[in-house]
Amino acid sequence: MRSAGAVGALLRDKDIRRALTASIDHTYRDCEYLLVPEVDILHELPGRIDVLLVTGRQICGIEIKSDVDTVQRLPRQISIYEAALERGTLIAGARHLRAVESLLPPWWEIWVAQRCNETVALDTYRPGRTNPDLSLHAVATFMPREALVRHLRTQGVRGYSRLSTYELRERVVDMHSRTNFLALARWVMRTRGDWSYRAAQLRGTRPQYSPPSSRCQCPLCESIAAVTHRS
Repeated sequence: MRSAGAVGALLRDKDIRRALTASIDHTYRDCEYLLVPEVDILHELPGRIDVLLVTGRQICGIEIKSDVDTVQRLPRQISIYEAALERGTLIAGARHLRAVESLLPPWWEIWVAQRCNETVALDTYRPGRTNPDLSLHAVATFMPREALVRHLRTQGVRGYSRLSTYELRERVVDMHSRTNFLALARWVMRTRGDWSYRAAQLRGTRPQYSPPSSRCQCPLCESIAAVTHRS
């Protein structure tokens, strides 16, 4: 890890976001993932996290505190985010490291951002681990109604049309094991059309649109379809 000493001009939010996008693209270049900015978290108290990374193995929230930001709101922000995230990463300029380390729960990872010649380097300052207090019901708030309906229909569930979105989420959480539900949730999040559009905007690329199928194509439903086809 590089020294946490400050070098050069103050780091701003856009500098860190640019470095983050490049780092994630490199790290996950051989995987399916989605990196989407400014994601609303609507479980209990509403909030918005700076960046959300969704892969086939994790839902990771990323919060950014540049050199020109303050950390006064961080404890409240973390209390809003933590139920819905499998992992959390905070990226901070060197001037904030001591403060954020004392404010964050132990499971949150900390990266330090600092200038290195003409680029911004991101290095692990404190490793993190899986969130011990993850709520599946909080994760379910990332799943839109149409995805829930497609999944229930494909699974052969009846009587869902009269249910509210909240009740649909409860139904899907209750019908799956923790492992299977998280696999489903990650797939739904990675394939959300609105998030894919915003992820493309983050990179200045043209979003690719593909109309949704009438049936759920998540790994759980595809495995059932494969078994049915073989039989």
